[in-house]
Amino acid sequence: MGAIPYPDASSLTLTIDGNGEWFLDGKRVENTAVKAFFHRSLVRGANKRFELLVGEQRARVIIANTPAFARRVTGITDPDTLGIQCLCGREFRIRPDSLRYLSAKGYFVARRMEDGLAVKFLRTASQDLIPYLDEDDSGNTCLAIHAARYPVRQA
Repeated sequence: MGAIPYPDASSLTLTIDGNGEWFLDGKRVENTAVKAFFHRSLVRGANKRFELLVGEQRARVIIANTPAFARRVTGITDPDTLGIQCLCGREFRIRPDSLRYLSAKGYFVARRMEDGLAVKFLRTASQDLIPYLDEDDSGNTCLAIHAARYPVRQA
């Protein structure tokens, strides 16, 4: 029995939409493990386009009105904001009162201070958020920046 043939990744059409949903050859990807794998494998290629990088294989990713992706949380940038680094490498500040946790999808979103653009937190950025999360007196999760506490709403 011969080796299982794998498709050439360059022949795949991968798209991510404005809600962070993945599509493979026009069909929505439903498997959460596959979606998580896609998010982990998303890189910006040498040509400045987004690609899925798996080993030596690369597949171009079409970005369809997608919010910015936060790769890292860089820390408190001034008394009332939290800094992030997006996939593009640029640093921005998020509005602390805009942080939401989308429990059905399993990720955080927020709005950038500079332009109001939605930012989706990748796994590394979500892990970076942990030191800034606390509970208020009612036991609800909040974003703690110095003495200020901002509720993290779940949607």
